[in-house]
Amino acid sequence: MKNSNNNIVLYLILLLFSVFSNICYFNNARSEEIADSGCFPVKISEKWGYIDKSGDIVIEPSYEAAYRFSDGLALIKIDNKWGYIDKSGNIAIRPVFNEAHRFSDGLAHFKKGEKYGFINTSGDIVVQPKYDEVMPFSQGLAAVKYGLEWGYINKDGDWAIEPRYDYAYPFSDDYALVLSGLKAGFINKNGKFLVKPVFERAEGFSDGLAAVVFEGQYAFINTDAKMVLIPGVDEARHFSEGYAAVTVDGKQGFIGMDGKILIEPEFQKVGDFSNGLAPVKFDEKWGYIDKDGKIMISLQYKSVSGFDDGLALVEFSKDNWGYIDKEGKVVWKYD
Repeated sequence: MKNSNNNIVLYLILLLFSVFSNICYFNNARSEEIADSGCFPVKISEKWGYIDKSGDIVIEPSYEAAYRFSDGLALIKIDNKWGYIDKSGNIAIRPVFNEAHRFSDGLAHFKKGEKYGFINTSGDIVVQPKYDEVMPFSQGLAAVKYGLEWGYINKDGDWAIEPRYDYAYPFSDDYALVLSGLKAGFINKNGKFLVKPVFERAEGFSDGLAAVVFEGQYAFINTDAKMVLIPGVDEARHFSEGYAAVTVDGKQGFIGMDGKILIEPEFQKVGDFSNGLAPVKFDEKWGYIDKDGKIMISLQYKSVSGFDDGLALVEFSKDNWGYIDKEGKVVWKYD
């Protein structure tokens, strides 16, 4: 285990999902980028660097801020400007942006003035900044707001789906969640509705299914637009690794893709399965279970993230954070 006597504060990585949030009113279509480097940001003496899965420093702390790698590059901040480094710690795209974001599907959005555009991994502007709001690229398209409405552009910046929605989210499983008149529906990449906006709540597709609320009842729809109600649950979330979290009588557990209970609702809260494990809370302590519901890492933490690339961020006690591996071994800790 690698410790430091310096003022180490572990970074709450955006990629790692928070397990404290309730279901979003309209979820972001499960489009989070998957980190690709095995590097994890840490803060040492007011500077950010990176450790590997063993807790060894692989990129020396020298940045004002640092994010996880995606598409081979990591977003970092130097002299109050944002740029990108490669996995060797070399500057790949000079820090010249006042606002920039992580790469997704080969492109990253940045802000110039009051408008957003996109750059490629070489730092070339491929979509000029002219949009009021944008979502990351996913499956070749990006949701963008132009004026008062949302539509989708391709990687050349051309309209793939003209602006017509009140809100739009990234594509997943070839369908995107869109909002119109306070109702949610799903479209394909041609802009045709799989299901017109009829849902009070919805999440993007994951594992071929999407959680929705129709006339006050939780249900799942598939990519053939078939809907199956889930009786007896107070809440249902998206699928992750074949499991979806549900709430029954105030307790949370998991169902499978056939709607049957796989892990009994007995926990205060649960997070998504990732890397084969899911965070669970019981008696005010967090730990991790496997897909059989067996506790694999004991209930001992104040708060936790899901596992990503083999590590999870946990809070041992108030403001005392660290990374653990899937066996529960501490690989980095703030003392």
